[in-house]
Amino acid sequence: MADHEDLLKLLQVEVLKRNPINKR
Repeated sequence: MADHEDLLKLLQVEVLKRNPINKR
């Protein structure tokens, strides 16, 4: 039951890659 976790991780990675301005 870790499908949502994998999806969330993938989404976060995509968002980070698409949002390089949010680099802390």
